[in-house]
Amino acid sequence: MKAIIIGAHLPRLSPVRLVKHVSDDSTRYLTQGVPYLRSQGFLRDLSDEDVRERAAEIAEETQYALERAALFEAEVVGSDGTFDAGSIEGAWEPAYLSPDGATLLESIGLSPATAKTFRVAFYVHDWQDGQPLIGPSGPFLLPAFTPVPERLWQLAPYALVD
Repeated sequence: MKAIIIGAHLPRLSPVRLVKHVSDDSTRYLTQGVPYLRSQGFLRDLSDEDVRERAAEIAEETQYALERAALFEAEVVGSDGTFDAGSIEGAWEPAYLSPDGATLLESIGLSPATAKTFRVAFYVHDWQDGQPLIGPSGPFLLPAFTPVPERLWQLAPYALVD
């Protein structure tokens, strides 16, 4: 099995798109997340104003974290079903993608355990320029950093650390 980094992205390189991502995430939380959580018995002790205030805090925290994070995309080839994104130092919220990176692996009926070739996108918090990205076999070679491609904003959304 071989894994190589094929994309290295910094959300901060697209400040307008970063703000849109945070805003869209906040809107989804208020319009979909909160009603669902309340239907499940959560957040009932919070007023609508409290929920809106917390949503604003979450948006600020997300903006702050994404301005300091890096998003990597690796291609895994010849998988024997044992690939673990957790073996990459600092990998957070892995999203497993089709071999062409256009869709989630699960949407084509596969998983990292069953696919021979796939991609994985993951964030690393508090990324410092020049630091190495360490995998199970040592440091990865990294391509030049670019803005986050639109498809990865959609397929590999960021989630705050609790």
